[in-house]
Amino acid sequence: MIKLYDVPLSGNCHKVRMLLAFLGLDYQTVPVNLQAGAQKEPAYLALNPLGQVPTLDDDGVVLHDSQAICMYLAAKYGKGKWLPMGDPVAFGHVSEWMSFSSAEMIQGCAMARALILFNRPGDIPGAQEKARRALSILDDHLKTRLGRGGAAPRVADIVTSV
Repeated sequence: MIKLYDVPLSGNCHKVRMLLAFLGLDYQTVPVNLQAGAQKEPAYLALNPLGQVPTLDDDGVVLHDSQAICMYLAAKYGKGKWLPMGDPVAFGHVSEWMSFSSAEMIQGCAMARALILFNRPGDIPGAQEKARRALSILDDHLKTRLGRGGAAPRVADIVTSV
């Protein structure tokens, strides 16, 4: 059985839960209490040396990082629909948007969300401006992509969510 080491408020865990749901996969949630420091305990660090969430254990295949987990799940369980392995151009476009998620969405949307939600110190207006720019780019892309007759969702559509 798939185990997802999870924190409900984590945007990165949310991405993995969304893809698991879209793929129709059964999984067990293993809560990680960040406030109690569970992510720094030796047992958890043995699974994820970064001490972060999410972590996925699929019958002994252990991965951390939401993007790596989503790519793995899409490749293993997506039946070629979520990750276009046989089409280099489409795969390249998915990779583009995975990178967009790692940079622009993290620096903008995810940062603004974390600063506000967790009352962290930081430049909220700067993060919000980056978020507005990233969301505008993403919105334009989705209008174009989905305007071509309802293109099927890809793993990149999940990881760019916040």
